[in-house]
Amino acid sequence: MEDKPEKKEPKRTRPNQIKFFVSDLELEKINKKIEKSKLTKSDFLRKMVLEKEIIVVDGLKEIAMELNRIGNNIGTRPRFVIYSLVCFKR
Repeated sequence: MEDKPEKKEPKRTRPNQIKFFVSDLELEKINKKIEKSKLTKSDFLRKMVLEKEIIVVDGLKEIAMELNRIGNNIGTRPRFVIYSLVCFKR
């Protein structure tokens, strides 16, 4: 039996590959940004992922709902004042 030649591993400093899916519009936007950056696609994506800070705020949905309620309450005050002036004019 013949020995099969061993597969040579590529000499890469970054041997891991990541794949993800984007829409046509998203791909167009990404490609425009890459073109403006004058970086390779790999360098650009690596820089964006590793150097951008992402802040996660727990309970953000609840805070937004509460701010909306406050805004609604503030919005009713001027209407009440105007209604009072018109209806109860002396």
